[in-house]
Amino acid sequence: MAETIEVLANLGEFVGAIGIIVTLVYLSIQVRHSRSLIEANNVATEENTRLVKAAAMDRYNDAVSRWRGRLIENEEVAKIWDKAIRGQPVEGSDALRLENLWIDWINTYRSNYSRAKAVGEVGLKHQAVISVALNMREAPMLLELWEWARPWNEASSEDFVESIDRELAKSGGPNIAISPLRSEDPCPGSGSA
Repeated sequence: MAETIEVLANLGEFVGAIGIIVTLVYLSIQVRHSRSLIEANNVATEENTRLVKAAAMDRYNDAVSRWRGRLIENEEVAKIWDKAIRGQPVEGSDALRLENLWIDWINTYRSNYSRAKAVGEVGLKHQAVISVALNMREAPMLLELWEWARPWNEASSEDFVESIDRELAKSGGPNIAISPLRSEDPCPGSGSA
């Protein structure tokens, strides 16, 4: 009987050892499988991040193109914007159109800034800031409109306002408000300035 108990004990140890080996092999397989899933997930996440950034860049460019399209397609609107850039008086209904054109312009860049910030696209975020700041630095009327609408811009994106203010505080920079391609007279030969 003692031999039987000893044989059974040895058999139990053997079966236990086999169970441990099987468990370790199974866990090893599971760890490898988990690593494969994590690596695949990381690849998918990186691809998703690239796609999100690409979509943000596309939306940024589309928004700016739509805004610029308004100037290209409507000569009257272009003349109003050109007067603002050049610091010429804008009065009456043109002043109302300029205010709304400016609001649309600043909203375009603020949205682009926020979108770029959300996806971590630092270059686009900075591009939105310098596009606004350089135009305002060279066109005092745009700067006046900026100050006029500051409370609304701060309510929408305090970070955007602070970034613009930092960029405005910098000295120098190119004059991008008046392109070297344009003459002093926005409509040469028309007899009006």
